[in-house]
Amino acid sequence: MTGAPATAGAAAALISELTDARVIDLEQPRFPGMPMFPANAPNYTFMLHRRHEAGLESRTSAAGMILTADHAGTHVDALCHQAEDMHMFGGVAVTAANQDPGGVRVLSAEALPPIVRRGVLIDLVEARGDRLPPRYLVERDELEAAAASQGVAVRPGDVLLVHTGWGAAWEDPDYISGGGMARSSGEWAT
Repeated sequence: MTGAPATAGAAAALISELTDARVIDLEQPRFPGMPMFPANAPNYTFMLHRRHEAGLESRTSAAGMILTADHAGTHVDALCHQAEDMHMFGGVAVTAANQDPGGVRVLSAEALPPIVRRGVLIDLVEARGDRLPPRYLVERDELEAAAASQGVAVRPGDVLLVHTGWGAAWEDPDYISGGGMARSSGEWAT
């Protein structure tokens, strides 16, 4: 999926689709102690480092600082996030030259273009009558069956949203460790 249309015609088509588009915020609230996969801690900390204090000036200010892991909360994984046999997406080798304490220097999130696409929803909660159980892996055949029964057509370039019901369990750590889309789902949706 790319962020920019390939041609002027594609751009015009995208703009016409966006005329009646709805923007839906998918962010989960962030708070101290929010659920986090254990390997990615710390999760989220807010510190009020400058406070209002009497006697300094008539106009005072307060300011805070947020400390969080980059893999916390709702986010998009950069293509450098995972590697297998020391190779990242596209066969890019993991080397000392492309990662240092300041971050991974290739395939990183800042290289991702804005994602403006048609979004389609497959509602597994509706299909099952309840949210998915913790640590559940959604397989391709389940997505295909739900899409067919809900009349959802997934086109190349679409952003696929899968309603699992796990958002309602955001404060339950069982729902953030080990579940998600199985490999077959990812291969179907590409």
